[in-house]
Amino acid sequence: MKLKTLLLAFMAVAMLSSCSFRSHPVKALGHIDEVHHIHLPNWVMALVGSGKSDLGKELDGINVKSLRNLYVYGTDNEQAADKLYNEARHIAKDNGYELALKASEEGEHTDIYIKQKGKRTSLMIVGKEDDGETGVVSLSAKIKSVDLAKLIGKS
Repeated sequence: MKLKTLLLAFMAVAMLSSCSFRSHPVKALGHIDEVHHIHLPNWVMALVGSGKSDLGKELDGINVKSLRNLYVYGTDNEQAADKLYNEARHIAKDNGYELALKASEEGEHTDIYIKQKGKRTSLMIVGKEDDGETGVVSLSAKIKSVDLAKLIGKS
């Protein structure tokens, strides 16, 4: 009986920890058919920022210890790509993000949106290739303006 109660308690905690009491606006992109998505929970992001992961080493010289709420959406289906690109841009604009950079080069289009709230900065990067591939990355971090400029400069 104790084992069964313990198992039920563990399942309840796991379910509650996977739910968000504050829904992130980018989650609305998850309903688009043929779009694949991943969310890295904050505890995984803490590992990235701790230096215990190779992922954090890709951001040379940028403090990534406070990265949170990483969502990645992508598709190579042309119809879904157009819908993902357009909806992501609308979500950014409708939720107080400002367009910080818009770039186009050889069939690739990238929009970087930024939203500042206190010391935390939220980024939404929306990229589309003419061949139909589209990706959206959304994250937030306590990041210095110098580091933010480095991050945007790598895009």
